[in-house]
Amino acid sequence: MRWNLLAIFAVVLGTLLIIKGLDTLTSWRAWFFCISGLVLFLPGIIRSYVLTRRLWAHKSSTEDKD
Repeated sequence: MRWNLLAIFAVVLGTLLIIKGLDTLTSWRAWFFCISGLVLFLPGIIRSYVLTRRLWAHKSSTEDKD
């Protein structure tokens, strides 16, 4: 549960940083915000996807036993 909340937080924070960086891409700070956002966003999405797949696989295996 804790890892799922961290993944959601990373996705939200990453999205906000990307939006803030895309506001103006003329300075190095904007590029820093975009890159930082992607560094947080992508692992958060991947982690959420893996956890969801694992949960679905576990749920289907328990349903098959019944």
